Amino acid sequence: MCGIAGVIRSATGPIDARFALALEHRGPDDRGWLVYDDGRSIATGRDPRPAFEGRLLLWHQRLSIIDLSPTGAQPMSYGDGRWHIVFNGEIYNYLELKQELEAAGCRFKSTSDTEVLLAGYATWGKAMLRRLTGMFAFAIFDQQTRRVFLARDPFGIKPLYYTQVPSGLAFASEIKALVKLDGALRRANPQRVYDYLQTGLGEAGNAETFYRDIQQLPGAHCAEIDLDTPAKLRCERYWQIDPERRTQCSFAEAVAQIRNLFLENIRLHLRSDVTVGSTLSGGIDSSSVVSAVRHLHPAEALHTFSLVVPEAAVNEEPWINIVAEACRTQQHKTTATAEGLFADIGTLIYTQDEPFGGTSMYGEYCIHRLIRQAGLKVVLVGDGGDEIFAGYQAFLGAYLASLTTRGRLVSAARFARVAARFPGMNLLRVCAYATECSLKPDQQRGLRALLGKSFFPPWMKAGWFEAAGVEPTTKFVSGGEKLRALLVKMLTESALPGHLRCQDRNSMAHSIESRQPFLTPNLVEFVLSLPEEFFFSSAGGTKHLLREAMRGLLPEPIRQRRDKIGFATNEATLLRQHSGWVEQAFRSDRFHTLQALAPDVVMAQWSRVRDGAAPYDGRVWRWLNLVLWADRFDVTF
Repeated sequence: MCGIAGVIRSATGPIDARFALALEHRGPDDRGWLVYDDGRSIATGRDPRPAFEGRLLLWHQRLSIIDLSPTGAQPMSYGDGRWHIVFNGEIYNYLELKQELEAAGCRFKSTSDTEVLLAGYATWGKAMLRRLTGMFAFAIFDQQTRRVFLARDPFGIKPLYYTQVPSGLAFASEIKALVKLDGALRRANPQRVYDYLQTGLGEAGNAETFYRDIQQLPGAHCAEIDLDTPAKLRCERYWQIDPERRTQCSFAEAVAQIRNLFLENIRLHLRSDVTVGSTLSGGIDSSSVVSAVRHLHPAEALHTFSLVVPEAAVNEEPWINIVAEACRTQQHKTTATAEGLFADIGTLIYTQDEPFGGTSMYGEYCIHRLIRQAGLKVVLVGDGGDEIFAGYQAFLGAYLASLTTRGRLVSAARFARVAARFPGMNLLRVCAYATECSLKPDQQRGLRALLGKSFFPPWMKAGWFEAAGVEPTTKFVSGGEKLRALLVKMLTESALPGHLRCQDRNSMAHSIESRQPFLTPNLVEFVLSLPEEFFFSSAGGTKHLLREAMRGLLPEPIRQRRDKIGFATNEATLLRQHSGWVEQAFRSDRFHTLQALAPDVVMAQWSRVRDGAAPYDGRVWRWLNLVLWADRFDVTF
């Protein structure tokens, strides 16, 4: 919905606000600021002023979605000027909360969800957070207590970064704003660089970023900052998935409840004062969203936006057409080419702020550009479906590990044979995933040594990482129910946080709000409380719960589909077609200043991949992306 920024100082002084202008793409419809001057005055305005004098600056860039009138503008004040807010996101259940607050005596001047959020905090304090259904990152200044309250939604859909500055703290929706404050902030974080190079993870689900001196408020956390001691951030978790919670019900009852919860989520996520479209990849998650929208609104126009890639191996157009025809959508399609990627690569690196897992993010970037060209501001997306309903191959191994750990060896052997027939899998891979989930890091270190595989492959400069105290990353999860534990881990620490970050940057780069109807605490808590046996069919089919919940809504060919592509690009083809450009990056001065990579080894391995002597894998893109990121943001190692 918007971009927010702020500076909190321990004493009145000059505040350079030019860094906040880097967020204009997140909210081109309007701008607003508020400055607090140590109890003497509050000033507000809408002009792009570069500097202020005061102790507190709140800055807002607006993308108008709900209450398009001036009464929805921010920063917004409430309670005779006691509370002030800058807010990025949407509160989907704001109408229900507004009724509660009006019954408690609150009065409203706007029809916006922002005012409901602010009134909710004034009435319930931080307990309000557990009442919200939405995505959000916000800062509320309480002039009476002289404190700033920060919060981020349970899944970290909306971003919030912060860093220490002289005499205080600064925060913003994107890192690109904060690095403008001080060149010293551009130091690489060795742990995040290692995790990315080794596993492709773009996020860790904690406070760390790729920058050593820039942190993020993690999802499901809030924090308080006192104006007199702004360097002391008191952070706490307000929500988490309870891995011990269990729901006793039949499979049929579970399916019915999931269907009801999902349709309710869709209904709430469609609330908007502007047109809402949907992305459509042809996979089960985005197709479920589109099918549910059509079910709830049989006659309304429905716009869908898709990526079509010429290569047969990653082309989903036949599946896209099945859903679009069944749901009678107005289709919009685009493509991602090698020429387009290399024309846009500089913009894409700048858009993302941090390294990302692969060129599929460019496909997503192209889709959001298409949405903007079509004149829409809001789309529903299928993020979270894989992590909630066990859609990745690794989950097959995790369930095998669960069965083995609990001594159900006959069932484990039977499931292993079935899982091995899953597209892209075989018995060895299933067992390898199960082993990764089961062995502790020290045990994996010993096994790797026996197999001649190190946590620090030859293309890494192990000394730099070891000197920084880097800890190797593994897929190990504790407890007997490995599947449930891995689902929680991927939702909160690995796969989902990384994709949400990329989704936010790609959409907001084009001033588009993307909404994730799978990601509400009610739905996630319920699904993850169900027996592990519910997640896979007897034939080893993934997403068994979602497939059954969508029976009758989703076209049958999609519901029964077993392969998985998503908004994919043929990365190997893209890079091989422009091998000269890749090699130019690997010969650059910047590449040779990176302490993380061994240039000669990287170049030798890339040459083998380029010539077809070795298979392509994602490490090539990660090497390249790290070089491009370091060069674009002048990162030091």
